Amino acid sequence: IWYEISGVEPNQKESKYALDNGINIIGSSLKDIQQAQITFDAITLWDVLEHIKDPVNYLKSLRMFLKPNGYVFVQIPTCDSLAARVMQKKCNMFDGIEHLTLFSAKSLDSAFNSADFTKVVVKSVITDYFAFNNYLNYENDPYMPDNDNYDLLLSLLAKDFIESSGLGYKLQACYKIKN
Repeated sequence: IWYEISGVEPNQKESKYALDNGINIIGSSLKDIQQAQITFDAITLWDVLEHIKDPVNYLKSLRMFLKPNGYVFVQIPTCDSLAARVMQKKCNMFDGIEHLTLFSAKSLDSAFNSADFTKVVVKSVITDYFAFNNYLNYENDPYMPDNDNYDLLLSLLAKDFIESSGLGYKLQACYKIKN
């Protein structure tokens, strides 16, 4: 199977990297796609949607760039994650600067539904053990001899359990244009 890949990248350094590695960069914004009058079978948004000021209208605008029965794949950090629930405001997803919209699995479905897409699949991924370990060990008194107890706690949280319970740090989801 052969796929023709094109991208939109606002960061000039990243755009140059993509071009240097054989990826066609159409421009730096959706307006550049509109001017090129191109449509796609699928659009992917890797850690993008949470940075968009009005994600529902953004998703609606993507529809004009998709062929009939087109798909949108998205990866986002999720406020449903175990990391977000345990670390709360200390979790990096709550920085308040870069992440303009926070999503749960339910709110992601709602946003796509409002933009006239239907869910194909949603999967929880990334356990984020390192962040937990760092957080728990930082919060613990470093002068107490039982500081390693958190490593045991983390070892009890199996990666498969975290992800299958919808508690992974990110969601990966695919949505299709409604007919």
